[in-house]
Formats: sequence, structure tokens, C-alpha cells
Amino acid sequence: MKISFIKTENIELSKLYEFQGELKQLSKENYNKLRKSMFDNGFAEPFVVWEDKKENKIYVVGGNQRLRVLSGMKNAGEEIPSDYPCNFVECESRWHAKKLLLALASQYGQITQDGLYEFSMENDFNIDFLNENFNFPGLDLELFKIGYFGDGNLIDEKNPGQTEYKDMPAFEQEDISAYKILKVHFRNQKDVDTFSKLINQNINENTRFIWHPKLERQSLGNVKTA
Repeated sequence: MKISFIKTENIELSKLYEFQGELKQLSKENYNKLRKSMFDNGFAEPFVVWEDKKENKIYVVGGNQRLRVLSGMKNAGEEIPSDYPCNFVECESRWHAKKLLLALASQYGQITQDGLYEFSMENDFNIDFLNENFNFPGLDLELFKIGYFGDGNLIDEKNPGQTEYKDMPAFEQEDISAYKILKVHFRNQKDVDTFSKLINQNINENTRFIWHPKLERQSLGNVKTA
């Protein structure tokens, strides 16, 4: 495996060029979320850039959405830093740089609803905080809210033209947020098996968390209507 990283250097924002074209779109809502994230968390990850020596330009192959937001903030007269850390990478040609861009833009890991719920409960991230600050492709936070937090409705207020959920009865669901989260450590598999029998729940290598007593999640088709 080749190490393509060359160096890290601070580069003036005006000298960085977008490289992805229309590959990705950034909605106004996600633009504002990303802008807020950079204010809240700072510029925490360097741009990944490729220097095209033929054109004498530095292209961003990783971080184009942040480049768009920062450029928009600069054009609006907002006070932001002038230089940003950039990780320079080696690419044989423009084609190889575009291929690297696709690799960096790809999402190989997927956030699951169970995984997000567990992570949120462990770190006291409520559903409003998630909605306000983050975007998880392929995961509908409104349905996640209904299934895991027992709150919300099935009408898409952001897209009132969609009628799939309109005129459906309201539903009631008990509050299923965790009262307390406790991490339990096991010394060996025998201890795991003993604990599993005590609580009468199956625990295997794929188990990431459990409820006690066991929680049977309601599907959206089985929620109680008012």
C-alpha cells in the first residue's frame, strides 16, 4: 500500500479551488448546519488537496463542502481565518486525483438507528440536538424520532405537498428514553453466559446494548392511535 500523503501546509483560502463540480449538492439547511458546526467545533480537519503543477492550482479533493461554506462566509463579509491547514497528496494525474475525490466522498460505514440511539443515550444527545446540528445520509431523523423517542408525527411539515402521511390518526407512545445507562465489563465468555442467563436475554458477539427488562420496540404499523 502506497502512502500518498506528502506534507501539511497552511494555504490561503483564495488559493484553494473546488474540484468536485456538481457531484454533491449542499442544501441551504445543510449549509447552515455545516456553518454552525465549524463555529461550534472549529476547523478541526485539514483539507485534502492536490497540486496541479501544470495549471499551478491547488485543488481540494477532500473538504469541498467546507470550502463552499467558508467561501460563502468570506464573500458575505464574515470574519474568518485567511489560511487553512491542508494535507497535500500525490496523484499521478488529474484522473487519479478525481478518483481519490470519489474515494474520499464515499461512505463505507453506515450509521444505523440502533447505533445512533445507543450513542445518543450514552452522550446525552437529544433528538432536537441531532436535528439541529447533523445530517445522516440514508437515515430519516423524523422516523428515528418516532420509533426511538416516542415523539413526533407522521406528517412531513417540510414537504407539505407530500400526502403519504396526511389524514392519518395521531398516535400515542410511551416515553422509552433510558432512565440510566450502565456499562458492564466481563472478564471472560463464561461470565457473559452467566449474566445472559440471569437476565434471560441472549448476548452474543454482535450485541452492542440491551434493555432490562427486554424492550420490545413497536413498529410504526403497531403504534397506538389516539
